[in-house]
Amino acid sequence: MTTLVYCNKSKMLAADTRVTFGENYHGFGSKILFPKRNVIVATAGDGGSGEWLRFKLQKMKTIHELYALTDKPKLSGNFSAFVWWGGPYMVDEDLYPFPIESDFWRDGTGGDFALAYLAMGMDIAEATVRAVRLDINSGPPIHIVKCDSTDKKLKVYQDTLPTTALNEQRHIHKIQQV
Repeated sequence: MTTLVYCNKSKMLAADTRVTFGENYHGFGSKILFPKRNVIVATAGDGGSGEWLRFKLQKMKTIHELYALTDKPKLSGNFSAFVWWGGPYMVDEDLYPFPIESDFWRDGTGGDFALAYLAMGMDIAEATVRAVRLDINSGPPIHIVKCDSTDKKLKVYQDTLPTTALNEQRHIHKIQQV
């Protein structure tokens, strides 16, 4: 599973990078992908379905071509995606794009935690890092992209201090820009 969160005010998308294989093996990989110029996709759930969607978006001229696809795979009920294509859209297992008009959007097992932190006024980096601390299915580092920027660069954030009852001070450190 994952933590995906989008802020419609700042036009920023954040995702954790933890990938789970089987029951006990964890790896890391980018969940924010760029199938073509000015298009962004981030998926939660089945990674293979996410790769299929990235491949299809790469060939399309508009996001609305998803409606006309005749070769849609049978996706599991836990697949969903965020797509930036001139604006924010959510896509679930039926593959129909739905515009995101609310202030925030979230997905994955850590999404509700991130949403709560955003609603409390935290910026997207801090909200996502804190959410990942609480969600056993998510893990750092955190990738963040400004969706409406013409220069689509991932910013990478790492939580630099352990979470303990004695350490109430939280620090988030931007470790690099890719």
